[in-house]
Amino acid sequence: MKKKILFEVDFKDWAFYFMVKSWSLKLSDEYDCYYVCNEVYRIKELQKMSWLNIFVLNAISQIRFTFYQLFFKQNKKVQFIHSSGNYSFPKFTKAFVTPFNDESKQVEILKFDYLISMAYFFQYSSEIPFKGRRNLVGIFNDCFPHLGPEYDIKTKTDVNSLSRAAFFEKYLKHYDFLLLANNNLINAYKDYTENIEFALGIYKEEFFGRTKLKSEMFTLGWTGNPHREVKGFFEVIEPAVQKVLETGRKIRLKTSFNASYEEMIEFYNDVDLAVIASSGDGAPTMFCEASLSDIPSVSTFIGLPSMVIQDGVNGLFINRDIDEMANAIIFLHDNRDILEGFSKRIKKDYLDMMSNEKNIGKIRNVLKKLEH
Repeated sequence: MKKKILFEVDFKDWAFYFMVKSWSLKLSDEYDCYYVCNEVYRIKELQKMSWLNIFVLNAISQIRFTFYQLFFKQNKKVQFIHSSGNYSFPKFTKAFVTPFNDESKQVEILKFDYLISMAYFFQYSSEIPFKGRRNLVGIFNDCFPHLGPEYDIKTKTDVNSLSRAAFFEKYLKHYDFLLLANNNLINAYKDYTENIEFALGIYKEEFFGRTKLKSEMFTLGWTGNPHREVKGFFEVIEPAVQKVLETGRKIRLKTSFNASYEEMIEFYNDVDLAVIASSGDGAPTMFCEASLSDIPSVSTFIGLPSMVIQDGVNGLFINRDIDEMANAIIFLHDNRDILEGFSKRIKKDYLDMMSNEKNIGKIRNVLKKLEH
């Protein structure tokens, strides 16, 4: 009988969902893979109340819950208060997960062999009813404090005030394994635990770069949420592009802020150069997708770019600076032969280091290690 894996993600059709979907495709012969979106299990902060109030309100909630179980076929939600009084959490009469092999279905399973939470902050932002015999957690940004909710409602902790040692002790130590997005993170946590492994995955990896369109204008590509300061879109990318335009060079900045996955595959068809000004991304996904599409990057020294880019060989590194970004764009705009040389190398260099096949081999080894 196959062992069961539950992947805890935030939303369907977002980054974590697509990453674990790529894993599930490779693991499906050996494991039954499911996912749950924890958005419906988010907790709510409460003002402190007496134990008597908590007892009475929870007793009323339990009566409602039992009534729904007995007399309603459809799934019903009832809010309960945690014994600490710090927060309330939803409880459903039916606890559903979705199997990756048939996402039209929902099934009721509470216990799994492995529960893989794709972000450390899920543990204090949601309360899921599912349990894993072994529990793993992912960290996919390498700035510290890590990106995520700064305040832990459950224990009333200012998460960003913690040292890395204190953060590990409180939020990571209880996991059986850490899945980390790059070498920066591995180096950051290797002194705290031996149970760490590189983990990444790009859904439909093989579809990126299949179609190439020649644009008349030198085209820069940027994707993501521009309102996250860590991305540097308004702080670096836009001002740098404006500086290049002021030189009279004809370039365009092509952006995608909220496209579907299929649209993202097509996005790169006419892009010449990806521009990355992030200060703490674990990947970013844009770098992976661009590399798979034979598009080199100008990037800050972060995450996966720091592992794959050989400066001046298959891409360029810059500091997070407007002038440095503008000068790098100008250099590659004016030296298309160098850009073409980067383009011929970047996909192979990326796949040699972190193809889905290589990545899933690492995850498979972790699961085997945790079997006993």
